[in-house]
Amino acid sequence: MPPAVPAYIGAMALAIVHNAKFRADIGRGHRFPMEKYARVAEILVEDGIVGPGDFHMPGPAPSQWVALAHDQSYVDQVFAASVVGEISRLIGFDVNESVAERARHASAGTVMTARLAL
Repeated sequence: MPPAVPAYIGAMALAIVHNAKFRADIGRGHRFPMEKYARVAEILVEDGIVGPGDFHMPGPAPSQWVALAHDQSYVDQVFAASVVGEISRLIGFDVNESVAERARHASAGTVMTARLAL
């Protein structure tokens, strides 16, 4: 049986940001637990914290947003899923289309979360 929903949750609007694109395909057996993003959302629904349609879902962030925090050439490589081998090794996995989409949606999710918190 899931734990009881704390009373304070019912007293305020709970804004949870999630998008299925937060999970990227980085290959089976990778040390990074990518599945946790989908599982947390599933647990929130299973436990009755939110309904399946209650998540705030960010779209992809534009290149200009991401370039505020990263070098434009790196952003271009990530968005094109063409990150060079040395950088991929530093990141810890290859940047494929799924990883590029995750980067864009996660960045927009961070912005959306900050706006909802204000």
